[in-house]
Amino acid sequence: MPIKGGDVLERLPNVPKGISEIDASLVFGEISRLCEQAKALYSQTFTRYQAEVTCHEREKAHLTEQFEKEGALLRKELWAKESKVSELKRHVREITYKRDTLQEKREDAIVTSAQAGRVLEEAEMKLTLAMECAQL
Repeated sequence: MPIKGGDVLERLPNVPKGISEIDASLVFGEISRLCEQAKALYSQTFTRYQAEVTCHEREKAHLTEQFEKEGALLRKELWAKESKVSELKRHVREITYKRDTLQEKREDAIVTSAQAGRVLEEAEMKLTLAMECAQL
């Protein structure tokens, strides 16, 4: 059902009764102009929004690239530190082995020294006995 200009004007607030068709055409012209202005503002806003999105996408790409570079650098540093730790652990194992070997040799030397002391005491006793027997 088509709407006539008068019917629409009757629904608008603060529109005086009895507006003519010519006045309605002026109102619709103004409405058309305002619609065009709204379209232009929408277009500008959308264009600005697209520009901001593009800017944020570039910034995101840049930050992602920096993040990846820093991650690679950190992984490289971590690998180097892990390598150094492995080398130090190997060195500690070698030193521990050498220490344990020296400790065993020291213990062996103490045992050998004690045995030598007993052998020496026995030899001295035998020598003393032999000298006493020789004097008799």
